[in-house]
Amino acid sequence: MSKATESTIQKELNENWCLQETTKEEFVKELLADQPFIPAYFSYNVALNKAGAPPFQESIDKVVRANELTGLQKDNPASGEWIIDSRDQASYKAGHLPNSINLMNGEKFEIWLGSILKPKERFYLASDSVEVRQQLIERSASIGYEGSIDQAININGGPIKSEILDLDDFRKHTDQFTIIDVRNESEVKEHKFFANSLPIPLGEIRDRSEEIPTDKPIVVHCAGGYRSAAASSLLASKLHGKAVVYDLGETINEFS
Repeated sequence: MSKATESTIQKELNENWCLQETTKEEFVKELLADQPFIPAYFSYNVALNKAGAPPFQESIDKVVRANELTGLQKDNPASGEWIIDSRDQASYKAGHLPNSINLMNGEKFEIWLGSILKPKERFYLASDSVEVRQQLIERSASIGYEGSIDQAININGGPIKSEILDLDDFRKHTDQFTIIDVRNESEVKEHKFFANSLPIPLGEIRDRSEEIPTDKPIVVHCAGGYRSAAASSLLASKLHGKAVVYDLGETINEFS
């Protein structure tokens, strides 16, 4: 958008790109260039709002709460459903359940929840306290995802530990790693941390995981650690041991 406070018809005809002769395809491509990503839940919310969302309190009260997953569910959640583990990075890396995504309880929790999981896709919601559990149920409901929660559970660990990156080795041999940059396209265009990184935004990484080479260890980074925690945990679950996956986390700030 122009910062000019006034103009003329002739000036716009001469200089405004959208008034120049072009094809429909070129016009659409230019119009959509550098637009922010659109989370999967946006169109779902539009339809939900048009139809009329269910009463808020009634809807969140229907969510099943549990102290933990037990028995077979703990080792093999139903039908491969994802576990959205909202604990901090350190707690998650120290021990988590299979098929987990470390989507921390942060400012944009619901935005990334609705970007990674498809509307109406069933999932488990895990937190480390009853209070946080209730907050996250309500935040899931803000995008219409409360009806997709199989169970909202408390969690304090799990059998799987995340791999920890040897930072000294990584600094010396970045070429020996596949580096995945999960920031948005506009962020990558503005500045790349690593020349050899492969850019795949967090909102797309689940569907594009097959594009990632598995012949080297994988290091995932974003701008501050939140998105890389989600992406690295998702990839570690999805790749099933084909490659070791590391989260660079907040250490990315040392490479700026």
